[in-house]
Amino acid sequence: MTTDPQALAEDIERTRERLGETVEVLSAKLDVTARARDKAGQVKNRIAAVTGEVTDKLTGVTGEVTTKLTGVTGEVTDKIADRTGNFRQQLTAKTAQVARAARERPVPYAVGAGAVLLAGIWLTRAIKRR
Repeated sequence: MTTDPQALAEDIERTRERLGETVEVLSAKLDVTARARDKAGQVKNRIAAVTGEVTDKLTGVTGEVTTKLTGVTGEVTDKIADRTGNFRQQLTAKTAQVARAARERPVPYAVGAGAVLLAGIWLTRAIKRR
């Protein structure tokens, strides 16, 4: 220990500064609200980062799935169009064949159509009676 008043004053000043720093550190540790705010901010930032990562991954996967579905949909559409076209051609040919046969021999077709009409009327009335 020195007896020099200047040295004592400087020592007292350093001690006050260290005491002030210690009080600040203790105050920060005791300030629960501020610590909670800091922790909430950290959690919020982490959630935002993870959300961004997940969003990026989902966007990539969605793009891949969309591309695959578009390709498969195109293939299915083409197959359906081919089969529909073939069916349409067969139906048109069969209809033309029946129309020619009906023009050549109209009586059997007229009798058949009449029988179908009578059967329809009979079924309709039978259903209404129930």
